[in-house]
Amino acid sequence: MKVLARKIGGLAAGFVFFGLLASSSFAQMPRGPMYQWGTEKTLTGTVEEVQTVQGRVPWMMGVHLAVDTKDGAFTAMVGPYYVLQSQGYEPKKGDKVELLGSVLKINDQNVIIVKTLKAQGKAVELRDDQGFPLWRGGPRMGGRPGMWGAQPVAPVAPSSK
Repeated sequence: MKVLARKIGGLAAGFVFFGLLASSSFAQMPRGPMYQWGTEKTLTGTVEEVQTVQGRVPWMMGVHLAVDTKDGAFTAMVGPYYVLQSQGYEPKKGDKVELLGSVLKINDQNVIIVKTLKAQGKAVELRDDQGFPLWRGGPRMGGRPGMWGAQPVAPVAPSSK
């Protein structure tokens, strides 16, 4: 009986060890580009192309904007398409945009992970002050109310430029 108890205890300890090892490995895996506060910048430019990309779940389509700025061409990683739609923003080629976000270089491409987007007289807040997506987790997991989080900041007066 003691031998059986030791085998079961050893087996349980092995499951716990490998479970912890696996969970820490998965926790350390990157989930895509991460927002970096020290790289926050505001860019203004013109949308050259609207791209929809497959999200992490099959039903969630993300939006990337190819934006031409005075600092060069950037890919703006905006967020899920439904978040923009819920705020009444439909991205279009030719839109004049102002983007606040984390500017990075990924695979030799200029990228901005967008925190706040202003266009078409609207401002949409997409990330919190720590850079986390406002749509994360939905309302039951601490996300903001509304269409899983993104809320308009305020109406924006047209630029005189």
